[in-house]
Amino acid sequence: MKTTLDVSSFLEAERKSRKIPKNRLQKETGLSVNTVRGIFDGAHAPRLTTLMAVCDRLGLEMVIAPKEIADSLQQNHKATRTSVDSVVTAALKRTRDRRLK
Repeated sequence: MKTTLDVSSFLEAERKSRKIPKNRLQKETGLSVNTVRGIFDGAHAPRLTTLMAVCDRLGLEMVIAPKEIADSLQQNHKATRTSVDSVVTAALKRTRDRRLK
């Protein structure tokens, strides 16, 4: 990621994929509504500690890497991203699959 807009777009996609509302994220991180909104809208560059708090809540880890490997790390993340179902979701899928047979 090379710009703050890249970071905000990535975080917004992660937030949506984890189905975490902005207001819940705001409460759980202790950040202001405007700060959270600004991070996800790309309106401003967040402080490092603010970014760390948001990443932590989203289940992400910030990593500083040499530029030579940064692009491959990002490509690898996109290629290996998988979805893990909860026990309930997996049971519902099995039930649905049985009904379709």
